[in-house]
Amino acid sequence: MDSTYTFLYENCSELFDREYDLDSNADPNKPPDDGPSTTNLDFWNKLIVLMASVIEEDKTSYSTVITQFNNELDVGELSAECLWETFCEDFSSALLEHLNLEHRVLSSNDYMSMHFKVKGFYTNYLQAIADKNNIVPEYPKWFEPFVMQWLNENDSVCLEFLNSAFNKDKADGFKKVSEHTQFSFSVTDVFATINQCLNVIKKLECPDPIILRKYMKRFAVTVDKVLIAYSHLVIAEFPKHMEVLPVSCILLNNIQQLRIQLDKVYRAMGGDDLDPDAADILKELQHRLNATLDELANQLGLSLAQGIRAATDDLTKQLYLQVKGPGQVSLANTNQREDIQELSDSVITSLMTELNHSLTVFLDICEKTVLKRLLKEMWKVTITCMEKRVVLPPTSDPRQLSGMQAAKSNATAKLEEASKQVLHRIPVATLQDMSRDSEKSLSPKQCAVIDMALGTLKDCFNAFGTPGKRPTFSSLANHAHLLCHISLKSVFFRFVTNNKFQ
Repeated sequence: MDSTYTFLYENCSELFDREYDLDSNADPNKPPDDGPSTTNLDFWNKLIVLMASVIEEDKTSYSTVITQFNNELDVGELSAECLWETFCEDFSSALLEHLNLEHRVLSSNDYMSMHFKVKGFYTNYLQAIADKNNIVPEYPKWFEPFVMQWLNENDSVCLEFLNSAFNKDKADGFKKVSEHTQFSFSVTDVFATINQCLNVIKKLECPDPIILRKYMKRFAVTVDKVLIAYSHLVIAEFPKHMEVLPVSCILLNNIQQLRIQLDKVYRAMGGDDLDPDAADILKELQHRLNATLDELANQLGLSLAQGIRAATDDLTKQLYLQVKGPGQVSLANTNQREDIQELSDSVITSLMTELNHSLTVFLDICEKTVLKRLLKEMWKVTITCMEKRVVLPPTSDPRQLSGMQAAKSNATAKLEEASKQVLHRIPVATLQDMSRDSEKSLSPKQCAVIDMALGTLKDCFNAFGTPGKRPTFSSLANHAHLLCHISLKSVFFRFVTNNKFQ
């Protein structure tokens, strides 16, 4: 077998051309292929083909005869082992020579192709032997630096493709991929390149677990770079589209889809069995994408605050214009309840119209996770406006403003005590005037209208999804009821205290 390999090695090109009848198609101007070269890998490709041909011939010609005497002797395996052992010495030395070149002529793709060629030969003729003897082959180590080079170069390829795909998506107006999806084409394009790279690594079927872990960790870095770059593009682009809610929602969906597809990549790489170093990179990336989604949802919610504030101001105006009379209200009384319901529907019309416009768009376009975030942000803005502009309207009393600063600066545990101390310093007559001031205190009837309006808001948000923390609903209603009985001053301190605890 040694002499057979030597003969194949020394006459490789001639035998290959003759065996596959390539002499007639040969380029007369091409210099003769006398052996291994640092400018190409043709010699080794031909040698592998010839080695496979010899093994197949040995299996066909000798196996039937020899197995009559010894069933345990596999001529094909014996031939493959002998040829492979000598081939390993020559080929590993040749690759080391390529690796040490100052200016390498061949690209990483050329070495990857050669890697698959060697891997195919090993799988076909030596894998069974390795499995029997629990042998980890050496060839992955030969190609490790070339695969790492390919992975390094893949970073720039993926990032270049990302920018091209995002710019095209932007020019097309971030249209949905289909009527059944809520994200745009750039997400699909980006993950097409990521999954293509992952498929190449998986097809290598690297039998060396240590080297495979290195590949997966390096690939995780690529995924991190690409998806963070995509999120930065969305962050930069998002403020330009906040006035167009459908486009804003698509961009938010894109970030959420990155998270979904990232989870799929994580599972394809091994999931819970993935090397901890690679897994940590992807988990941290998932956290960062989640934070980006929260940040963008918050921006969109704040961009809608102006319209909500204007609608809330109209609610306050209508509340004082339409709801008159200081008398007590009993919602157990059917007539009074219907009257309160009618007034509540009337004063909240402007706010409901403003909310319904945005929430309807969110419901139609946003993915479920994105919808929940936007509902939370919208609820925060709405409830803050209600607290500040309806329940706790602005005051012109400078002493109340100074009290506000004092309340904000104290620790939560001392807020109630501080509020009492401030109240004791205010003359009784002033407190009585404040409680009688209709512009700074709500009547029981107005409290009942606001309470019912809050119920309507609660139903509205619940109809679109689950709003923020449920206690916020009841706490705001409690603030409204408190105003019926005590001064705005003490209500403020109680509100700050409760808000801190929440």
